[in-house]
Amino acid sequence: MSLTVGMVGHMVFGGAGLIAGFSAFIAKKGSLNHIFIGRIYVIAMILMAVTGFYYAYIRAVHISMFAAVLTAYLVATSWLYVQKKFKYLIVTRYLPIFLGFPVFVYASYLSYLAMNGITDDFGHFQIPAIKYYEFALATLIAFGYDLLFGLGKAQNNKQRISQHIWRMAFTLYIACSAFFEGQAKLFPESLQYSVWLSLPEKFVLGLMVYWLFKGKIQKLWNKF
Repeated sequence: MSLTVGMVGHMVFGGAGLIAGFSAFIAKKGSLNHIFIGRIYVIAMILMAVTGFYYAYIRAVHISMFAAVLTAYLVATSWLYVQKKFKYLIVTRYLPIFLGFPVFVYASYLSYLAMNGITDDFGHFQIPAIKYYEFALATLIAFGYDLLFGLGKAQNNKQRISQHIWRMAFTLYIACSAFFEGQAKLFPESLQYSVWLSLPEKFVLGLMVYWLFKGKIQKLWNKF
């Protein structure tokens, strides 16, 4: 299949997102570098999600369509939750709910189909139902917090920072999964579908856990 301008753009946006995502984890939190890199990440990931959704739609690959929708939703709300004036604006208080509700409905629908054995089938490989449940769980956690925030039940700054961290990390996890495993054919045959290509995903999840529980991990480490 020949590459189109849109496909090249999708790959460029995805590559930029991966680089910016890992760079944001390394940069000092709250610094100008971190903020600048974070903005690049948000823009790149949303553009990647839009182009990815288009190509998944014309091929009728539902898991990729949902991954694109979920990525855009999580990245957008992750950015919103660290805006200093965000929690004081009435309109934007309900924006995450507005963004998250259709994603939640979509996740519920695909999970229902997966429970009945209906998943994307590529002939030689069928997407396991657990992948749909994984995305549905992430959607439920995110949308649940959005509802609590909108109702004024969750406005703690630490909670909002935690939402920012895990949403950014999970979208980077999705991007790693799409590239390293979804495009395994781009790698040497010795690496294709090997455990090595799953390491970036596990590394991202490890970073997410570290930054979510940084204080507790450091206290535990100091005891040894």
